[in-house]
Amino acid sequence: MLDATPSTTNYRPLSSSEVGQLILQGCQCDDWNNVQVKEHFQPEYIQNTSFSGDIRLGEFIEVITLFGGIPFHTGIYNATLHNCTVGDNVLIHNVKSYIANYHISSRVKIQNIKTLAVDGESTFGNGIYVDVINEGGGR
Repeated sequence: MLDATPSTTNYRPLSSSEVGQLILQGCQCDDWNNVQVKEHFQPEYIQNTSFSGDIRLGEFIEVITLFGGIPFHTGIYNATLHNCTVGDNVLIHNVKSYIANYHISSRVKIQNIKTLAVDGESTFGNGIYVDVINEGGGR
């Protein structure tokens, strides 16, 4: 089960046409009723993705610029997610194994990884915000 997310945003079930489009785009899920989305969800930006457990998906409306100046539309491509909440305008691309039990904040980029997972209570600071590149010596 997902932990309560910090957002008070309401999620809705997928429509039958959205489920059909996701299936046509190579997505799969044992129970599509466990996938909830924000009101303005756009299914075209999720491709070749497997879902299991409780899933909440944000909106993917932005094009971001990757390293090297490459434009890329936010969304989920070539991944497996289990018990995850994905914020708005996230890019998840080429996850070789899976992402499990995570709340992924808005505008996060996750690319070319094998596994990202937690199980039970973590001891490594899960949920603690840190600077990714902090050259000031602190956390």
